[in-house]
Amino acid sequence: MTTELAISLISVAAAILAIAISVWAARMAREVGIRELQLSRRAELHSMLLDLEKEMLHDTRLIRIYRSDASAHPSTDPLEVARLEQYVRMHFGLFELLHSEFRVLTRLNKDEREISDGWHRFMADFFRQSEVARRVWKREGDIYYRSFRDDIDRLIARIEVEEASRVKIRSHAR
Repeated sequence: MTTELAISLISVAAAILAIAISVWAARMAREVGIRELQLSRRAELHSMLLDLEKEMLHDTRLIRIYRSDASAHPSTDPLEVARLEQYVRMHFGLFELLHSEFRVLTRLNKDEREISDGWHRFMADFFRQSEVARRVWKREGDIYYRSFRDDIDRLIARIEVEEASRVKIRSHAR
């Protein structure tokens, strides 16, 4: 083998190695970028939830969306009804983003699945505790995208079955 041929082979091998390293580095940078974007989006979701909670602290009448509130008698004031329903819609927007983040767009690892399950329990509790939310959803839920709509419809159906079962048990206990 001549020296020129050996140098050419070494040059080609070095170029192939450089390309392989570049592809690996680009792939790693992409994965890091995706992970950082996911973390940023998830932090934003938590920020949105905190904003909703702050809103309730600012206007304590909003607690009336929950049935556990003793003063949750249906309001006849149209402005009050509109305020409560808009607060519920704000939750729907958060839930739709959560759905797309955790249920639709990504394959979840064990830790992400745990986070997703926690958010889903929060969402289920919201609908379980808020008849206002269920009423608004039944009236307006069709504006959301299908997989989210289907998920919430199933959730509400389960809640209604649970409630009917509790009522039946109570009526038999009397």
